[in-house]
Amino acid sequence: MATVLCGAPPLVDNAFLIGRKRTHYDIHSVARYQCADGFLQRHVPTVRCRANGKWDRPKIICSKSRRSHRYRRHHHHKSHHEHRKHRKHGGGGHKGREQNHGHGHGHS
Repeated sequence: MATVLCGAPPLVDNAFLIGRKRTHYDIHSVARYQCADGFLQRHVPTVRCRANGKWDRPKIICSKSRRSHRYRRHHHHKSHHEHRKHRKHGGGGHKGREQNHGHGHGHS
């Protein structure tokens, strides 16, 4: 009895396969797609090799993200670390704050 194998998974627009590229996949193998940079993933990113040697039809859709230029959040990082350091050194004010803790002013 010859074993049935799947070939390479179907291509998806603006997506690529994660993992090692293989020429043949065993039955029940799962292939996972990832959208290219700047594309948003919708639906399930995996396909399965069926017992008849055919892949599932990929459901994943990679659509162009209109928000890709907004992802620049790197410049906040440095100032954040500085704050933390200062707070650790000034350990004096901490005790006074804890005593006021019992009288909750309108904290419900």
